[in-house]
Amino acid sequence: MLSDDIDVETIANAFSVNPKTIKYEWLPRWNSGGYDELADSPRSGRPPKFTEEQKNQIHKYVSNKENRVTCPELVSYVKKKWDIDCDDETMRNLLHGLGLSWQKPNKQSYKADLQKQKNFLKVT
Repeated sequence: MLSDDIDVETIANAFSVNPKTIKYEWLPRWNSGGYDELADSPRSGRPPKFTEEQKNQIHKYVSNKENRVTCPELVSYVKKKWDIDCDDETMRNLLHGLGLSWQKPNKQSYKADLQKQKNFLKVT
């Protein structure tokens, strides 16, 4: 990693890190295994609530539904189908991750007479 031409300060400046990071973390890792040791190791974390298959099924369910589905309805669907507890926020995040977004319907009275509306717009 270090050569005779480059010192710790130069490397630290190039990567915008503290020189101690280079000297006490990166160099020992480099010396013990080269590039492979410098790569980030897997991190632990909370396991995902849904498998990829479940995500695909939710996506298909939402996409094939003639009527729009609300997050509370999806939470209920997931609970019944897989016995997975989640809240609306989790469902919104999942849908966002699947490339979906919530859509607000246009408010229009089902009793409205469209012809009368068009005539009104022509007059005004």
